[in-house]
Amino acid sequence: MPGARAARTVAPADPLKFGASAALPCERLPVATTLVASRTDPWMPFGSAVNWSRVWGSQLVDLGDAGHINAESGHGAWPLGRHLVERQIQRLHRERRIERAHPLEISFAN
Repeated sequence: MPGARAARTVAPADPLKFGASAALPCERLPVATTLVASRTDPWMPFGSAVNWSRVWGSQLVDLGDAGHINAESGHGAWPLGRHLVERQIQRLHRERRIERAHPLEISFAN
């Protein structure tokens, strides 16, 4: 993720289904991450989604009984996805505010 400041994973397939677990990082990811999962996704058992979110240090968004989250399953344009991205952008802006502050703003805050 060179240059990335945040990442979102929506309805990932369980790496165990494809023998890909060893290829994935098994530690906190270097950027803010969110994993969006469903309790009834046939591609990723919810318990596995919880486990991967903990391993990666990801915020977990539980969509409940949503099945597999894609356009084919009726999720369409998915305004919630847009809202989650906008929230993450706002959070990143807040976290980086000090980096963008003018020196006088910082001295005033002290």
